[in-house]
Formats: sequence, structure tokens, C-alpha cells
Amino acid sequence: MKRTILWFVVAVAILADLGCSQTGKSAEAMLQGVVRSKDAGLMEGVLVSARREGSTSTVTVVSDNQGRYRFPAGKLLPGKHDLSTWAVGFESLEKSGVEVLPTKTATMDFLIEKQQDKNKFALQLSHTEWELTLGSPQILGSPGAASCAGCHLIGRIMVKKQTASEWEQVISRMKNHGEGSAFRRGGIVVAVPPEQSRVADIPLTPVDRALAQYLAAVAGSERLSGLPFKTLPRPTGAGTQVILTSYDLARQDSGPHDVAIDAEGMIWHSEVARPYLGKLNPRTGETKLYRVPEVYPGFLPGTFDVDIDQEGNPWFGMIRGGGIGRLDKKTEQVTVWRLEPEFLSSGQFVAPTPDGRIWFADSGSTNPKKNVHRLDPRTGVIEDFGPLPDKENHSFYDITADSKGNAYFAGLRGNTFGKVDAQTGQITYYPPPTPNSGPRRIQVDGRDRIWFAEFLANKVAMFDPATEKFQEWPLPSPNPGPYFVAPDKNGEMAWIAGNNDDRIYRFNPQTGQFVAYAWPRAFPNVQRLVADHSAKVPTVWVAEDNYGMATKLEILEDGR
Repeated sequence: MKRTILWFVVAVAILADLGCSQTGKSAEAMLQGVVRSKDAGLMEGVLVSARREGSTSTVTVVSDNQGRYRFPAGKLLPGKHDLSTWAVGFESLEKSGVEVLPTKTATMDFLIEKQQDKNKFALQLSHTEWELTLGSPQILGSPGAASCAGCHLIGRIMVKKQTASEWEQVISRMKNHGEGSAFRRGGIVVAVPPEQSRVADIPLTPVDRALAQYLAAVAGSERLSGLPFKTLPRPTGAGTQVILTSYDLARQDSGPHDVAIDAEGMIWHSEVARPYLGKLNPRTGETKLYRVPEVYPGFLPGTFDVDIDQEGNPWFGMIRGGGIGRLDKKTEQVTVWRLEPEFLSSGQFVAPTPDGRIWFADSGSTNPKKNVHRLDPRTGVIEDFGPLPDKENHSFYDITADSKGNAYFAGLRGNTFGKVDAQTGQITYYPPPTPNSGPRRIQVDGRDRIWFAEFLANKVAMFDPATEKFQEWPLPSPNPGPYFVAPDKNGEMAWIAGNNDDRIYRFNPQTGQFVAYAWPRAFPNVQRLVADHSAKVPTVWVAEDNYGMATKLEILEDGR
């Protein structure tokens, strides 16, 4: 009996694994239908999600220009499924207990209506749509200035009516919360740094008070009732030829800031508000957490950046934890390397090199020296390189390493982009062509070219060290907030996370063409993404920080 049960479990796992590889429009659909609205008729670009009863994953497809949606064979397991629709400006329609059979195509049509409730409508809008609606970028703020948009869905703020004094109290409380505090799948998560790692009762600045005045003037349900909401176009054409598979992670309060994929196809993720490194097995949906020890007693060791070394071990940066860490996949032991107290905020970003050493850097917010560091885990020796040229005007916000072990760094403030030579330690600063572009997260392709997001300029950029030349391409969206760029293996295609407009972009640098893919939820807070180089079709993984999910986005055969 035990052997029979074991083989059944193996068979189900194999079926799920095979389903992940059978992506293509030519495959027979297991579930299909048409989406219409009373006002617009057949609806293109509506996202339809299916979740099997008892499952921890959700599969989403998009309706085409005939209003048709379809779940290809192998993408849904047989059983009863709960279905839901998502289109900004329309009510989300839900249908429960829809039976999916292995031998027959199920059909379920949707007739959706425009969203009349402005409070519910407000919770659908992306950050970009709020900026368009209000006619002002003040609601988004800017790096280093007062802003709610970095962590929170703006709609939750805009439905609240409060005085300027009451908003000042809210802003003061937020300034004293730790990184990673947010609304998440399990509810409100507050990460409060210990007294040693923060300035107690951080005072309000004039910019903070100006934001409080602004919110008092524009927020509140009665004000929204007469406000015409402006929305972005829904996906069309190639933007509808996609399938998303979202996996719930282990904790209800999970905040997966970054993801990485190893050679075995395992997904590793950070936990920005909690002391864990997480793993997801996409073949089975199994999740696991590994506890990260405190380096300095009382300091919150949330995890941040994640990357994989040459031996397949995940490395992670720590938020205000005073160190960086590694998980040994063979022993499942977590090791952390302690930094000097002056670098307590360091180690947020890590970059393994081919020779086994690790570059790391922090955001520069509390590190006055502005150094880049390199760890040799075999000896425990940490080298410091720096400070940055003109350090007062520059910062760090990511680091990567090329095939020769050189480090490249970027920073939001001061148009920071540069290189640390692995042999000489020389720092060379290369200012991007667009002033104050806000270089954010960066990654190297197989040709040693460096790709990065220009967050403040709404562009994607590539630096070729062979020629020391830049190329820049503007994204086709008003203020999408490009956060991270992930090139494929040879840099023939790149993925971009739109943090403001709830879009993922696929970019072809040869043609300059962008394809935008929408999300079935408002403000997932997608930050780092990683291309799956082993997939048969273009595939990227992202972390949904605000929903505690890791999501795989695959292109359907007809969407190539």
C-alpha cells in the first residue's frame, strides 16, 4: 500500500513538471471562454486566473483580440477551480467550483461590468495611473524624499480622509518603521528596527510636511467621487500571449524582495522583513525557509539581494544585519560573515565572482565611507575599496560581477555607475548619458555587457566595457519606474520590472521593440527578476513582495 501511494505521488509530481514544459498555443485547452462587457463588447487584455481547490498556486492567462482566453493542456490539474477576472476599471468577477477534466475542455464565459465603486476602483490603480489621475508626481515622491509609494498601494492611502496634522503622525510613524513594513497576504507587517540601528523619533522634514498638506488636500472618498480616473491601456497583441504561474510562499507575512534561480531550477528568495532565506520547488510547489542568525544581537536581519555562486549556493545580503550570508546546499547550513560596526547597513547587495569571492555593497544611506567590499569566504578576509569619487554626491544601489571578477556598481543618487577593477582595485566612474537617471539594479549578460534600470529617467541602459559606450532606450509608458533589468544569456533579450505601472516588459535591443505584460493584482511591488536560461520559451521569474508570491511568466509560442 505504501509503495502504491508513493508511485501516485511521483506520478502527480511528474504530471505537474510536464505541464510546466507544455507551453504553446497549439496545445489543446483544458479551460477556455470569452470575456465581454456590456459597454465594450469583446474584451482584449483581461486577465483570467484559476486556482484549484486546496492548491497553493494560481495560473493566469490573458484574453486576446477576440475576447478569448484559454488555459493550455497541462497547465491546470484536474479538479474544481475558482476563477476570477482582472481588468482595471472593471469589477472583478469570480466563479467558484468550475470543474476541469483531463479529457474534456471546460468552457466558462464572463460578462464583466465597469467598476462603479470609486473606493474599489482606487484600489486597482497603479502608481503610474495615480500620477496621471492627479496630474502630479508628488504622490510618488522620489528616492530620499517623503514617499508612500515605495512600499504601499496608493489606493489605500487615497481613500482615507485626514487632516495635515493626522497625516504628519502617519508619516512620522512610517519613518520609524523598518524596511519591509507593508500590507501583505497575511495582513499588516511592521518591521521595527531596534534602537541601536535607527534614529529614534526621526523628525519630520519640510518635505514630509509638504506631503502631509498634499494628502490632506487630495485624499478622501468624497474627493474621489468626482475625480476622473485615468488608466493605462490593457495588454494587446503579443502582450496577451503569456501565462503566469504564481506560487504562495511559506509564510503568510512573506516579503520576497528578490529571487534567483539555480541550475536545478530551484527558486531562492529573500525575506525583506524577516530573518529567513526561502526556497521554492516549482515542480512540486514545496517551500522551505532557512533561519538567518543574528550577527549583532538586537539587529533585525532581514534578507535582501540573492544571487547564486559557481557551486550553486545562494548568497544573500542583509538589511541592517551587519553581514552577508551563504546557504550551503549540501549541508543546508547558513553561514554569515560579520562586518565592522561602521558598516552595519552594508551587505544589502551581493555579487559572487567566478573565483569564489563575493563583492558586496550597501545603499549608502548610513555608510559615510562609501566603500565597496570583497569577501574571500575561504579565509574570511574582507577587503574595502573606496571611497567613491565625489562620494558625497554618489551612492550604491546594486552590484554585479563580470566573468573576470570585476565589480560594477550603480546608485540612485548622483547618476552613479562605475567599476572596481578586480586586479588593481582602481575605481572608475562612468556617468550615464542621461543626467540624474537614477541607475538602480544591474546585471551582466554572457558577453560581459552591463544592463541596468534608469529608474528616474524611465529608461533601460546597457554599458559595453569593450567600447566604454552606453546605449539607452526609453520605455513606452509614462513613468513606469523601471526597477531591474535581467538580460537573457547572450543579451539578445532583456526583461524589465515596471515598479510603478505594474508591468513586466520584454525588450528586443536589436529592434528596439518592447512588449508589456500586465499583472492580475495591484502593486505586487516587483523588484528583482531573473531570466530562466534553461526554459524552452522565454521565461522570467519575479518576486511579488506585497503578496508573498514567486511568479513565473512564460511566453506562449505565438507570443514569441
